[in-house]
Parts: sequence; structure tokens; C-alpha cells
Amino acid sequence: MIIDSTVQIAIANNAFSHPVNVAMDDHDVPYYGIDSRCLINAPFHKFGGTSLVYRFATLESVKNGERLTVQMGLITF
Repeated sequence: MIIDSTVQIAIANNAFSHPVNVAMDDHDVPYYGIDSRCLINAPFHKFGGTSLVYRFATLESVKNGERLTVQMGLITF
């Protein structure tokens, strides 16, 4: 898996010398073009002229004020 190799590289570079807290977040990016199977209908957002979005999830850790994005992926249903 991509996340496994990313974490292994981070450990090899001493990014995680002890257990850390991670945060998972999702982000919606509005889309104004033609429908695609990767789009999500998010009518609760008030994007001007569209309710279609690409939704991304990120898994991140912060150490000494520096953010490390461990994983990012497109969410589809």
C-alpha cells in the first residue's frame, strides 16, 4: 500500500521517532464542468453555480511545527 511505503520512508528519515498524533480531514473542491463518476453531489455547500465537488481526504501529522502529509486520496462513492 502507498500509505505503508510513505510511513516507512518517514520512519527512515526520522520523522517518527516516537508515537505521534495524526489528523484526518476531508476537503471539497467545487467542479463546474461536465459530470464525472468521481464527482460527489454536495448540495449543502454554497459554491456559486454548482453542488458537484471532488472530495479529498488527508492524513497528516505535525512535528515541531512542520506538517507531514502521510496520505491523500480521492473519495468516491
